[in-house]
Amino acid sequence: MFSDSTCELVELSKSTDSFIYLREDYYEAMHALRAGNTPDLPQYRKIEWCTVDHAEHQKCESLQIPGMECRRTSSVEECIKRIMCREADAIAVDAGHVYIAGKCGLVPVMVEQYDQRSCHGIQWGLAAVCAIPTIVQPLSTICSKTLGCTLYNFFSKGCIPGADPQSNMCALCKGSENWLLQEESKCKASSVEMYYVYDGAFRMFAEKNGDVAFIKDTIVGAYTDGNGPYWAESDDFELICPESPDKSVKHSEFLKCNLAKVPAHQNALISDKLFKSEGKRNLLFSDSTKCLQEITKPLEEFLTQTYIDMIEKTYATGHSEPVFPFVCGAGVNY
Repeated sequence: MFSDSTCELVELSKSTDSFIYLREDYYEAMHALRAGNTPDLPQYRKIEWCTVDHAEHQKCESLQIPGMECRRTSSVEECIKRIMCREADAIAVDAGHVYIAGKCGLVPVMVEQYDQRSCHGIQWGLAAVCAIPTIVQPLSTICSKTLGCTLYNFFSKGCIPGADPQSNMCALCKGSENWLLQEESKCKASSVEMYYVYDGAFRMFAEKNGDVAFIKDTIVGAYTDGNGPYWAESDDFELICPESPDKSVKHSEFLKCNLAKVPAHQNALISDKLFKSEGKRNLLFSDSTKCLQEITKPLEEFLTQTYIDMIEKTYATGHSEPVFPFVCGAGVNY
């Protein structure tokens, strides 16, 4: 019944079908043996852009870009699955999800640029004020120095959109601003969750629902000194340095006090409307994006080994590993 070398059986996610598990190359090879070669795809067809919530989908539709259609799903993971199955073509994701997508054979195409003069594609990741956005790579740096440390026992509560909804790492998430949708949207890894990504982490702190956040260097300035609530002054916030956690420094000193250089969000296509989010923030793309730049480096070189190591350590220390890095990166040889 089983291979003699089998050590244990691991239950797969309900979302994992034969195509996802076997991967495209093996699946199509078997299909070709049974049914003959598959017909070639048409030379021209519309790009199908995958969105993960109603607000993103509305923005996508409003762009009215010729040659592009919008396809709505319930999560980033579902979008990755659709792209693998050729039911969609593109999605805008953060660097953490690029790692997941890369495990499934997807590649980054374009990267957001936040400084139009330099367009270098790298932003600084740093510790400042409150909850944890999406994938919490920085904590792996902290946990690597503490025996038995995990996200779930290092913090008593937190908000990591995309984590197990029943875990303590979803306990502080808030859900949608629409109270009718709050329960179903709570801790969802999309803009429908008010504490999603860097902006949401800072908002969580501002609402005094958290004590520390992992955010990028531009967030404090974007929401203080006249750019946010009248009481918010940039000098009210300080950074906690990983080398000396008992001390703090001014938020402007991120060059010498940061956890890592984090690759910017990856995506495709260009239009002035892409970088504006009417009534919301960071829909499809970061609002601070000035332009997009083609990615010419391999995935590993673009993300950098240091960043990849942090992501892998985070998955190893957490209890809610995303399904795709495990299934798509299983490394099974046929």
